Amino acid sequence: MGSSLVALGLSVWQVMLAIVIGRAIIAAIAVAVGTIGADWGIGFPVYSRALWGMRGSYVPMFQRIVCGIVGIALQSYLGGICITAMLSAMFPSFHRMRNTLPAGANVQTQQLIGWVLFNLITVPFLCGKLEKKRIVRVFVALNAYSFCVLFGIMIWAVMRAKGAGQLLTEGPLPDSDIGWGICKAVTTVVGSIAVGLMSQPDYTRFARTPGAQVTGQWTSIMVFGTLMPLFGCITASATQSIYGKAIWNPTEIALLWLQRDYSAKTRAASFFVSLGLMLCQLVVNTFENGFSTGMDLAALAPKYINIRRGALLALTIACGTCPWQLLTNAAVFLNVVASYTIIIGPILGIQIIDYFVLRSRRIQLSALYEINPDSAYYYTYGFNPRTILAWIVAWIPQLPGFINAVNPNIHVPFGAAKLFDLSFLFGGTVGALIYLGINLVFPPSNLGHVDEADVFKVSSEEEAGQRSIKAIVKREVNEVA
Repeated sequence: MGSSLVALGLSVWQVMLAIVIGRAIIAAIAVAVGTIGADWGIGFPVYSRALWGMRGSYVPMFQRIVCGIVGIALQSYLGGICITAMLSAMFPSFHRMRNTLPAGANVQTQQLIGWVLFNLITVPFLCGKLEKKRIVRVFVALNAYSFCVLFGIMIWAVMRAKGAGQLLTEGPLPDSDIGWGICKAVTTVVGSIAVGLMSQPDYTRFARTPGAQVTGQWTSIMVFGTLMPLFGCITASATQSIYGKAIWNPTEIALLWLQRDYSAKTRAASFFVSLGLMLCQLVVNTFENGFSTGMDLAALAPKYINIRRGALLALTIACGTCPWQLLTNAAVFLNVVASYTIIIGPILGIQIIDYFVLRSRRIQLSALYEINPDSAYYYTYGFNPRTILAWIVAWIPQLPGFINAVNPNIHVPFGAAKLFDLSFLFGGTVGALIYLGINLVFPPSNLGHVDEADVFKVSSEEEAGQRSIKAIVKREVNEVA
């Protein structure tokens, strides 16, 4: 992420400023949204019923399914390039393989083979049981190796360039564009994990006690989430001095090593670097995209689909896309990532204001599983018009800017174009305020209601006393309905 922002013309320190701001926003939202799952032991699909209505909950789930499938497609292609580099390092015949695809395909034969193999490798990981600690330990080990690899690439680049490069302090963007460039960078940083922010309750519902997840969220987002982009920024700046251009994709560096020197040492270095990068993509594709999308698909058809089947179905659908068309260059990649924020930003803003301000962290759990007009969350024919109206009003003004970002030949007013650079903050804030205003004028009758008894056993005795509910036995985690 950091290296791709450097490739667009910002200096390293300008990018890092944007990343720190973006990560602080991400951490705050992650803790807020994750509190829902930790408090009540429910995931995003279930809580959406309280916010959108029993039938309206399919709207945000569909949005997350689409974003999740696109995310799976993009990450699988990036992982496939890592496989390509690994095979090129292992087999000289593969390294010299002739491309049999036309130039307009935007993908080469080697890359296509790597993409197919990466998808096959992903399958057994998606079949793992999310609630088991063993799979979590495996992914922690994989992330540790990936961290060492990215750190090693940065050290190599700095030593080879005899410094961090000119982009450390100077970027090619003119001074007049730096401010908007940083705003766009912040939006892109947040957009890169927008789907993951929606998924926070899906994982925090496994927390032993409410609040136990906060330290891990802050540490992973603010510490590791800042260090990794810093490695990418410095590497991209150094590659500007080494190769004459800022390389935003670290796998491309490993491939360049092989092209310039196909010795045994270079092949070994390229293989282990590509392996670490591939493992990083595998973890992201499994946890952030695969399992989250699987949960939504399971919520749509729980009788036929569980989380693992849903994740495999999402991977199958993603294989039918052409992700390489979305990754032709850094600008296209960042526009694709930022587009997530248009629809997800308002959803998150509405969700936070609803849970903390309007409901005061109180939910009637039993009503989340009752599909009848008497249910507290049935609203109007199963839809909550307050949420739908606020969400639509929040993202429609951003469409012209998004269209211009995708196709600069389509001219729009200057303000509309720049509004897209603030898409997440604008959409989330506007959506939350409009939703709050509508509910103050037309309040639903169920705000702040809770069950008389803890029928799902999600609260400790102390928590139950605070929520004015009874019949507490033991805290348990509810599966996605």
